[in-house]
Amino acid sequence: STTLVASNRLSAPSVSSLALGILPNEGVVRQCFPKVLSLAGGAAVEASGFVDAAGKVDISRVRMRLEGLQAYGTIAALLMNACLRLYSATSKKTSKSMGVFHNLALDAFICFVVIATLSGSYTTVVFSLLTLYCKRALGRGYDDQFLEFFDATGILRRSAYRSFLFSLVSFEAAFLLSLVLTFEGPRRWRVVLLTAAMSAFSLWKLGSIQALGSSILNIPLY
Repeated sequence: STTLVASNRLSAPSVSSLALGILPNEGVVRQCFPKVLSLAGGAAVEASGFVDAAGKVDISRVRMRLEGLQAYGTIAALLMNACLRLYSATSKKTSKSMGVFHNLALDAFICFVVIATLSGSYTTVVFSLLTLYCKRALGRGYDDQFLEFFDATGILRRSAYRSFLFSLVSFEAAFLLSLVLTFEGPRRWRVVLLTAAMSAFSLWKLGSIQALGSSILNIPLY
């Protein structure tokens, strides 16, 4: 029956959980991303939330989950657009007269722009494709294939979420360095210190939201 098939699938170990178990230096990864991994959970447990008591996929819950994934892609696309505009608006002139500090700041600025752009594009493409394929499977009535696909792509969702965080942090660092390259004299450091304090505050609040999600909601963020 459909209920028996769904229960057998959900009781089996998921592909994402098996892959996470064989990743090298797993202890190091868990130390670096404790809050993110604590919210991960098993992919089979995630998929079980889509199945009702009758063994059928709850479309309303799936739609809300996919809309949440699409939100990451939308925010990442906005970050990419802002990062590219920031790159075009920042002066990139280099010379020996500007000093070593200015040239190093420019190199770091370009690196953070590249990281933010590539990370944001990866997040947008991954979540867009996952959402597209999930909707196509459900639209064709392939409920069992949808559950299997969602289980198997847990690692991809995790990597896209981490890429989203990298893009966010890199954008804030690039914005901070653009101020260093734009202003001169004492005003430079006043503006930079104020911006750094606000960036640190926003990142601290982001970590607080993750901690609350881990302790209260106990659900994955992707």
